[in-house]
Amino acid sequence: MQINGFSQFAHLIPLYGYTRFYLVYGTSQGQKQGKKNLIKRYNRVWQSGTCDICANIKILEDYTKEKYIYNEQNGLWYELQGDYYLPCLVLEEEDTQPIGMWGRRYLRYIKEHRPVLHTTLLLSGKLNSHLVEIDNRATEMFDLIVKQLAEKEGITEQLKAQDQMAWVGAMNSIRSQAEEIINAEIIYT
Repeated sequence: MQINGFSQFAHLIPLYGYTRFYLVYGTSQGQKQGKKNLIKRYNRVWQSGTCDICANIKILEDYTKEKYIYNEQNGLWYELQGDYYLPCLVLEEEDTQPIGMWGRRYLRYIKEHRPVLHTTLLLSGKLNSHLVEIDNRATEMFDLIVKQLAEKEGITEQLKAQDQMAWVGAMNSIRSQAEEIINAEIIYT
């Protein structure tokens, strides 16, 4: 390829780290002398701060890599970091709602016993919403089971007024039963 009487000597000489390059062209005489001599001459020119010393080297353009590029095949943007283009991946902001006892217990279970599910939910950005859903479902089920078991065993407000210790013991027993049911049905499945 001829540009202003110079044939292309397709070598990129790195300057200023990895992101800035000068495209160097040489005459056909420079091509014969080879890449090694051209780079030596270029270094002398660069160290002197002027391009007039070596007549057969011409800096035609300042080539800088683009900071961001778009790949049409996969639809992703890439950002230049150092010498490599890395995909611009950002997790969507998700609603951070408070997670109760059941959600934290389920999180501990999936971290220890189902790491693939935990990683999948975490990387998809759905972990918090899934934990909130589990917590809400378990809390509703717990309240319903405690109410039903209390009615079944005849534990009422009247018993609470007459014998508080018996009422507390019976309610603790019912709560323990309800916790076991929730653990078996929702948390550890």
